[in-house]
Amino acid sequence: MFKPRLFNLLLSFSLLTACQTPAQAAEPAQAVRSQAQAPLSRYDIRALPWGNLFYQIDCLAGQGYCSESTFRELWKQLGWTAEDEQRLNSWKTLKARYSRQIQFSGGSAGLPLPANFDGIVFWDKIRQTGLNATDRQNLALNLAAVMQPADAEALIEILEAFENRFFGWWQTQGQTLAEKGAGFFAAQLQKPELPALIAQASVFYQAKLSDRSVLGFNFLARPNLGARNLSGEQIDNQSLVEVLENGTPNLDVTIHELCHYFYDRMSEEDEKQIMQRFAAANSPEAIAAYNLLNEVLATAIGNALLNRQLLSAEAFAALLAKKGGLYNDDFIDPLAKAVYLRVEQALKQAEPVYSEAFVKDYLALAQQAPGLNLRSPIPLLRTAAIAYEGEDMAPVMRQLQTNLRIGRAWGANAFDERARSTFTNFAAISGLILIKNNQIERLQDWENLLGKPALADITNQAKSGRSFVYGVARNSSSRIFVMVAPGASEFKPLIEKLAATPQIFTGLLP
Repeated sequence: MFKPRLFNLLLSFSLLTACQTPAQAAEPAQAVRSQAQAPLSRYDIRALPWGNLFYQIDCLAGQGYCSESTFRELWKQLGWTAEDEQRLNSWKTLKARYSRQIQFSGGSAGLPLPANFDGIVFWDKIRQTGLNATDRQNLALNLAAVMQPADAEALIEILEAFENRFFGWWQTQGQTLAEKGAGFFAAQLQKPELPALIAQASVFYQAKLSDRSVLGFNFLARPNLGARNLSGEQIDNQSLVEVLENGTPNLDVTIHELCHYFYDRMSEEDEKQIMQRFAAANSPEAIAAYNLLNEVLATAIGNALLNRQLLSAEAFAALLAKKGGLYNDDFIDPLAKAVYLRVEQALKQAEPVYSEAFVKDYLALAQQAPGLNLRSPIPLLRTAAIAYEGEDMAPVMRQLQTNLRIGRAWGANAFDERARSTFTNFAAISGLILIKNNQIERLQDWENLLGKPALADITNQAKSGRSFVYGVARNSSSRIFVMVAPGASEFKPLIEKLAATPQIFTGLLP
């Protein structure tokens, strides 16, 4: 239990609890009552064995934001079997069953771009339940609260098949790593700099937090196998933090991800103000800069300002000088380096992100940032509407998102009114239409969006049987890129060509 000077922090080391019998774990009634009435802690810091096991198996099942190759190597050493592969497939089946979401509001009405998602992703809630489990009993009860009980029992049965091998590794290596990472973070919170930065960031984002808002930090032991880069993720109010063998987590990644949560907690009205200020610039570059905003601000605060606190002046200067030093992205890295001092000014002055002065300065710095090309289609498509048709196009969609690094996509497996509605509802959104030559007549209903001359040209080009990319200017801020190819496999070179082009265009891409 860590109780730093400035905050009441809860740090759970649950290995002992997991190994206790029910009789050993029982507490007197008065102690239970006292614990039940304990005040909330703003920071909940955890290094939990069942949470670590859940994280590893979900990572192996293709979660994505984790060190999958490293954990595969670990489980190879722990004795991975064909039966384990079958269990992993069963896990994937359950995951697919709960990969659904509920959207609560249509808060995007009247906005130039879609608003932040307002709803619940079922599997994320299941993941949080697994990560928070202090023991087997807690895991079983809480999983059954967010899943059908039979599915919860099936998930636990899968975890129990890995339990003995995992706990052997946990007791010799994993627990020490995770607890050291949690302890290091708790120690940093005893110093004034980190809590001050977090508090300033929440004000900057105007995050609607209350005295009952809890920020959870799950520290996850990562073996020293393979690549040394660490992954981080934010699931609602919970940070997932991998820790390497020295027990020092990447705090910059942790605070970076926390900033995304603060961004998500701003009000609809504040988000609307930000969008409208960027849209008022009436240029594709302004929308491209807006599409990068969330990631750039998190990088400026977590990877620049925090690392300036933690590193020597020489090490921080080297980080700024290195290409991709703050963030491995050709657009986010140079823009974050250009704006981090302006972000620091806003933090110190309690200036909100949506202020007219901040947005104006951000756009000016984006235009001047060395090495940043806002005329490329890539940042314009970080938020994109996508229309396609056919089950064979699923691999094409994955490649499209990978090559163009699309962050938020509104896809429709059809060329109908539903597909068109994303474009018609949001004037500033750009996007793509991927259509096969023999489907080209399906675009006749898109005349209002593409324009009669462009549609006629696209149709004529498609009837020749050739593959091509065609750019259409919707308005002063947005573009539609139409990709035409004979079959699904022929879209790959078109995607690569669009990703490599240095400037947005109209008409045929040379």
